[in-house]
Amino acid sequence: MTCLQVVPNFNNETLVNCRDDLLLSGYRGFVQWHLDAALEQCQTYVQLNSSFQRDNAYVSTNIVDLCPKNCSDKGVCFKGNCTCDKGYGGSDCSFDVSSPPTITKLSDDGICDKSEETCEDITLYGHYFLENMETQCFMTREEVNEHSFVMSTTSYTVRLEESTLYEGYCSLQYNSDTSWITLFHFRLSKDATQFSETYTVYVYQSECQTFHNNSGVITFTLQSGYCFIKGTCIQSGMTHVNQSCWRCSPQMDAYDWTWVSECDIEGTTYMSVVRTTEITETHSAVTETNENHVKRNSADDSQQPDLETVGLSVAVAFIALITFEILRNYLK
Repeated sequence: MTCLQVVPNFNNETLVNCRDDLLLSGYRGFVQWHLDAALEQCQTYVQLNSSFQRDNAYVSTNIVDLCPKNCSDKGVCFKGNCTCDKGYGGSDCSFDVSSPPTITKLSDDGICDKSEETCEDITLYGHYFLENMETQCFMTREEVNEHSFVMSTTSYTVRLEESTLYEGYCSLQYNSDTSWITLFHFRLSKDATQFSETYTVYVYQSECQTFHNNSGVITFTLQSGYCFIKGTCIQSGMTHVNQSCWRCSPQMDAYDWTWVSECDIEGTTYMSVVRTTEITETHSAVTETNENHVKRNSADDSQQPDLETVGLSVAVAFIALITFEILRNYLK
């Protein structure tokens, strides 16, 4: 005999919700949660129905006095409430208060896409996330460049925030927004001595990065037609927001700005294509070439008497050098 059979107004809504949650999440822990909710609902209906209690005294007493999971054999059941043994808690006494929550799943399997969300925290699913239990998230952040080298590692600790008995979250803190990929490794603990296993979160941008999972090995690649410059996805051909002479040109350098050909700056046209990393070398080469040109003209004054032309060439080279330096410093 069940509540559904004998208790008036009790329906199978909890059963339907249990089925839906199980299908959506795949987490079997929801089954027990819904069973506990159904028992509580059944007991409430009995307690509020005096006629049912009068006509079904024995059944009513048995229903009202039931405890969730019979207190998990770690407590004493009395009139529907568990008095837990020392070291255990929860409505059914199944929770070891000295251990961190059991994690069964991370939101999006630990892959966070900054193109779709802020990635300010990672949601954890499991049991039990009790309020005021002072569980801490021990976080280690790694900033990785496009060559898969870890450029910096930082550790910090934040409080685990409880959303429900079966859900909580840890905040994700960033040092900068310029890394290729950001990884977070974390463990949970209440006393900094007893830890959960280590979990990992990958933060990337699907706008221009592709996620790969090869037998558990996680990698990311840059999509064709994009640059990735200082943490930002930029389409090929797009120019710098403050200077149109710098353009995303993946075929030249997918991770830095490229100086475009035939760039017109204040009426002067520059015929060159150069990456920002090559500017210094280019400037040195231009200066050396013009110095050699001046020396050759000085040694052969009888054949090249036009000193004004030489002076003009030097002046143009000097102006070009100054212009490059200003732009390079401006874009840093």
